[in-house]
Amino acid sequence: MSEQTELQKRAKFEELAVARTKRVIKHIRILANMGGKNRYSYAFTQDDVNHIADAITVEVQQLQQKMIAPGRQLDIEFDFK
Repeated sequence: MSEQTELQKRAKFEELAVARTKRVIKHIRILANMGGKNRYSYAFTQDDVNHIADAITVEVQQLQQKMIAPGRQLDIEFDFK
């Protein structure tokens, strides 16, 4: 492949990675807002918080290991049950 094509692929990767990372961070912050006792009165325990954090941690670890191989879709597995 030409150097120009590689530069284009890199630029596209950076564009998508930045947008998607910002979206993930935004949603994590929205999730964290559920703990704001001044605005919300949800009933949750430390175990619930740990369960959520553990699920997110597993996904980040998978991201680091695989960067999800092309054509491979991983199921989203999360529930309190």
